[in-house]
Amino acid sequence: MQIKPFKALTPELSLIKSVDTFFNTVKQEFPKYNKAGFFKSGISPAFYIYRITEEDHSYTGVLTSSSVEDYNSNKIKKHEKTISVKEQQQIALLLHRKAIVKPVLLTYNSVPEIDDFTQNIIESRPATTVIFFDGDQQRHEIWTVDTPAEIETLQALFAEKVSHAYIADGHHRTSISALMHERSNGTDEDKYQYFLTAYFPNNQLEILAYNRVIEALATITPTRFMAQLAKYCKITPLAVPEAPSTPRELVMYINHEWYKLKWKDNVLNKAPENVLDVKLFNKYILNKILHIKDVKDDPRIRYVEGKLGLEGVANKTKKAPDRIGFSLFPVAMEEFIRISDNEEILPPKSTWFEPRMKNGVIVQTIG
Repeated sequence: MQIKPFKALTPELSLIKSVDTFFNTVKQEFPKYNKAGFFKSGISPAFYIYRITEEDHSYTGVLTSSSVEDYNSNKIKKHEKTISVKEQQQIALLLHRKAIVKPVLLTYNSVPEIDDFTQNIIESRPATTVIFFDGDQQRHEIWTVDTPAEIETLQALFAEKVSHAYIADGHHRTSISALMHERSNGTDEDKYQYFLTAYFPNNQLEILAYNRVIEALATITPTRFMAQLAKYCKITPLAVPEAPSTPRELVMYINHEWYKLKWKDNVLNKAPENVLDVKLFNKYILNKILHIKDVKDDPRIRYVEGKLGLEGVANKTKKAPDRIGFSLFPVAMEEFIRISDNEEILPPKSTWFEPRMKNGVIVQTIG
């Protein structure tokens, strides 16, 4: 992989009185905040070690500027299709800010030498930036890697040991970097041939479920829905809510009651061996029962990030009487990698990766 050090903008924490408010608004307000002096520029190009800690768990990765060429040659692998409208929105934001305020989250097969390098940096010097987010109860720490020897070592490790990486979060941000580089026609290569990325080894990431809440009961009664569902799933009432424990298992919340669902043999016998539960869900529950054809844009579908758990599903379902909540078993890391390697495409909102990056903690300017 081609990685390049970059001169970052970092927040002036002494000026920020409400951390959560500032970083929740920086996506839209970056030009104003930057003009007002809320960001400072690094002295020289650098890489950055980034650690996110919550409770007793931490994730450690490397912030770099990555090559669009690696994306175009499929060394940076994708698993989702991008949507033109969202690409246009992202381009407008990029041109408005003249900066990338959130890194694309990439993952790769763990390399012991890179792990050792990052750990040595963490142990040998204090962090240059430490931010605590009350809302998420997370500590974000950054170490600067800026000596010529350290930069050369890290570049060599990625070039020799990391043959490819996978987009975990940020497909649209990646695609617009490639699009802007192509549109520059060679005149603005320094602006767009590299884009901001965070590399976390796959043993540092977690894939959580991406759950669904569907506005369904305005067009079908609960009794009829359950009767239709029984064609495809074995339905078991739950005395207390519990998340799916294995693949081929879902949990449903309807009329303030929880149910465990298991796909019946008549469904599984027709499906490919490696079929994902989310594809079965889309085909049988959304399409066949509820007649939802466009899972990307249908306004009846709402998504609940896996970190919010069953409580998040229940809370969103209770907001309207016609809603049904579903919790799916998360996609395994092995399946995610297999699908990406085979250039297959996951349905929208199939994975929720942890950790989540924050807007504005590290900024790469354009131009």
